[in-house]
Amino acid sequence: MDDHQYGITDEAAWLSFWSPIITAYKNEPMIIWQPRNEPSNSAAQLSTFYQDWITQDRNLGDNHWIIVSISYSQFGAPNDSTFLSAFPTVTDPLNQVAYDFHDYYFYQYHPAWSTSDAQAYAANVPAAVLSLEAFKNAPAIVSEFGADPAGGGPSPPDAIDTNCSCQYSAESLAYVVAVIQGLDNIKGAYGLWEAGDWDGSGMATGAMTVWGQSIPMPGPGAPPPPPSTSFTFLPSGPIVNSPVTFTATTTGGTAPYAISWNFGDGATGAGATATHTYTTAQSFTVTETATDSSSLSQTATSFMGVTVTAPPPLSTSFTFLPASLMVNTPVTFTATTNGGTTPYSVSWNFGDGISGTGTSVTHIFTSAQSFTVKETATDSSAPTRTATSSQSLTVVATPPLSATLQVSSSSPPVGQTITFTASAAGGTSPYTYAIAFGDGATGTGIVTPHAYSIAGSYTVKVMVIDSASPQASVATSVIVNVQALVPLALAVPGNQTVIAGTWINFTIAASVNIGDAVSFSATGVPSGAHFDSTTGVFSWKPSASQTGSYTIIFTATDSSYPSAPTSKPLGIQVNQDPPGGSNGGNGGSGGGSNGSCTLCGTFPTISNNIGLLVVGGLLGLVSTIVVLTIRARTSLERTKRRVGI
Repeated sequence: MDDHQYGITDEAAWLSFWSPIITAYKNEPMIIWQPRNEPSNSAAQLSTFYQDWITQDRNLGDNHWIIVSISYSQFGAPNDSTFLSAFPTVTDPLNQVAYDFHDYYFYQYHPAWSTSDAQAYAANVPAAVLSLEAFKNAPAIVSEFGADPAGGGPSPPDAIDTNCSCQYSAESLAYVVAVIQGLDNIKGAYGLWEAGDWDGSGMATGAMTVWGQSIPMPGPGAPPPPPSTSFTFLPSGPIVNSPVTFTATTTGGTAPYAISWNFGDGATGAGATATHTYTTAQSFTVTETATDSSSLSQTATSFMGVTVTAPPPLSTSFTFLPASLMVNTPVTFTATTNGGTTPYSVSWNFGDGISGTGTSVTHIFTSAQSFTVKETATDSSAPTRTATSSQSLTVVATPPLSATLQVSSSSPPVGQTITFTASAAGGTSPYTYAIAFGDGATGTGIVTPHAYSIAGSYTVKVMVIDSASPQASVATSVIVNVQALVPLALAVPGNQTVIAGTWINFTIAASVNIGDAVSFSATGVPSGAHFDSTTGVFSWKPSASQTGSYTIIFTATDSSYPSAPTSKPLGIQVNQDPPGGSNGGNGGSGGGSNGSCTLCGTFPTISNNIGLLVVGGLLGLVSTIVVLTIRARTSLERTKRRVGI
């Protein structure tokens, strides 16, 4: 039931107006009170007016829900910070107050005026409902919104029935549809301003005529399931005087939920997440209760046993860096403490009359001697407990003797000379160096060469002695893995047979041994042959005078030291081109062992096919000349007979 006015100017008259109405209808089951439609008063004034109305209502014996409304404005919720502050603050002994606001998509406030803009603005309405419910911890309702695009201001260009207060437009209808869908999604309560029969005809007009087609009216829907709740806690093994965090998870019912805690030791808490500290070691039953926001609120409860134990004994230790301590050089001490009750406080006694505090501290010793450093950790239990740790440290005036050993190659092949380089620091110079190579051989000096004759792994050790009194010594070592020499695998083709005057080509190859490069050489290479020592390519075109047998020795050498070369022979048989063969009966282009080529120096060498063509052409020319000569002689004899010669 709504008092459809827009402000409260006389509170007494307003209360008097409502008193007989409440009395007359308080026993009606289906009533919700809306004391004023859109009151334009301030939040402070509304807080007073509404509180007085609620007090009067409850004093008259009414127990229905009450709607607390504010004046309409284009708030742009939830981004407008003034939206929430516009609502009054009231209390109701029955806790049955809901907060209300009205909203429209009016052309005068939305010049973009499009369906997409209307839908985007409509998305603010359910967001505002959720924001208001969280702010007030009470239900919220949108009791009025609708398809009116003007609201007393200018109408949009596409408005329908502009002469009627029931006008509407496609954009305002899109807004209404989007608001309904958004509020349905959050199960929000709302009321539509129908924009129906204001023209006085008593008939449905305007947007009412298309609502059944354009606006998805919500169905009854299924009620939400009852609420259920559970909780977890961390750490999983609580200890005395250490915080424990409890986290509730609630589903079903109507959000938001109010969460309360009973920690089992007489303490309570509230909120979805709560922190509690137990002061005694025993088992406790923790109870978490969730209450939803439905009109008839529902609760769900979860129980869990929590066992709290005494903290483990307090223990502490410390480390320091650098490991070798020198006079007037900073030393950093770091404590590590466990058990007891955190946080810890740590104190230090450095043994030279100086003290310090903190988990990590730095100290400088000013004299060369031994000191006993003591660290004390105190926990936060009641009563407190302490643990101590101490170490004896020796501070020297000069750094201790140290040595290093480097090798030029840690994986040399057998027989390769490598170099060992030793160095020393600290102590008192000069230093002497003695090196044992691990194969029975020894050496002295900073730089020492050595070659291994047998493959294997060797530990090379250098001993450095300084010149102090008494002398100090230190040793260090490196490991050398000596690789065995494996003969090169040389690949040479089988023996070759070739006809004089034709080319023979082949390539030899070898696998890389320990060295990273291979080169080739050859002996017995015939005159005119070419062998590439880098690529292993052999090329030769023997002449007719080079018939016979040849043996060439090919050798592959790698870059290891010492090298392990590998050699293989290859035989080549050069035969004379037979008569009628591809190179002619008497030797061809390169000549033969038993013939000669008279014109070889006069004509350039040509291929066999071209030579056959040339010979055939010459034979044809000679035949033609012979035929012509015979014909000429026959004609001459005939002429002589005719003239009587």
